Amino acid sequence: MAIADRMDVHRASHRLPVTILAPRVPKPVVRLPLAAGSERILVIDPRAELAAITARMLSDLGYVAYWGVNDFDVLDLLASGDPIDLLVCPLALPSIPDGLAVIQKAVSRQPGLRVLLTSGSVPSHAERAAAGAYPLLAKPYGQAKLGNWVRQALDTAATAARQLPEAVTS
Repeated sequence: MAIADRMDVHRASHRLPVTILAPRVPKPVVRLPLAAGSERILVIDPRAELAAITARMLSDLGYVAYWGVNDFDVLDLLASGDPIDLLVCPLALPSIPDGLAVIQKAVSRQPGLRVLLTSGSVPSHAERAAAGAYPLLAKPYGQAKLGNWVRQALDTAATAARQLPEAVTS
């Protein structure tokens, strides 16, 4: 039993302190339905465990989720001919100096591909300007936040129609 905040009661005539301890009334937890879907999503993260966890969260929401750890995984899957509805990709990939270059290649290989960027750090001014073409989800995120951002990215007009700057410099 949780104990409530301490409450001191003073009676005016005797001025004897009395402490009443009562159980807290738990607030009801309101669970909102999670955003879900059935689209095909490719999750890229240089840390395999994070890519796998993110893909699992999306699979649990009904999406068909694939994951990889670098730009080669993105391009290999797109070259296989399987259409992808959304690419969830970090703003910067350690394997290449310009993380947005892989997005440009992916979008050129599959017009209409939607993109959701993720970032575990505060992006530089140049990165923020370049990412402005795509939604940017800050890490850490849970399943509900991820699901909402993914659903929103899928429901908006194709991000492939948006233009990225040719080069990003910090």
